[in-house]
Amino acid sequence: MLISVAEFKTYAGLTGSSEDTFIETLIKAAGGFMAEYLGRVIEETEIVERFNGDDIGSMIFLSNFPVTTFTWLKYRKGTYTDEQMTDFDDDDFEVDKDEGVVYVDNMYPGRRNIEAYYKAGYTTVNMPEAMKLACKKLVGNFYNGRRSDGFKSEEVAGSRIEWDKLMNDDIKSLLSPYLKIKI
Repeated sequence: MLISVAEFKTYAGLTGSSEDTFIETLIKAAGGFMAEYLGRVIEETEIVERFNGDDIGSMIFLSNFPVTTFTWLKYRKGTYTDEQMTDFDDDDFEVDKDEGVVYVDNMYPGRRNIEAYYKAGYTTVNMPEAMKLACKKLVGNFYNGRRSDGFKSEEVAGSRIEWDKLMNDDIKSLLSPYLKIKI
């Protein structure tokens, strides 16, 4: 999870444990919502990804970053029915782990013939504080909006709350440095 139940409760000023399971569900939902918005994984995950050698040139843009571990890069030189993959020599590529880019010296043409296996995302140790805060705010929106299910907006004491806009501009601003740029 991006944040712990205790972290959210401290942020929200909540005590007691009667809603802990519910809050944990909201945290997981917020993490999925944020990952979908960002277009990549947030929490460290093992990934196998295939690419078209015809379309790459000398750079492979991994779908997820930061890369924590890059295990292998393989290619298939044979036919589409031949699934035999061969390792790239370690000297033939370099990985920019922060950006999720693999620089390749020699590319092999073909469709879905390049395969990368890696881990990407953040752990609880290196999760950016801005991402944690975005998660707390989003969970807070989910938590506070649960009593307004079915309502688009609500006015209380002269203030208007738009419940259908749970991903507000504050949260988007916190997440913007982590958005995956679509090429």
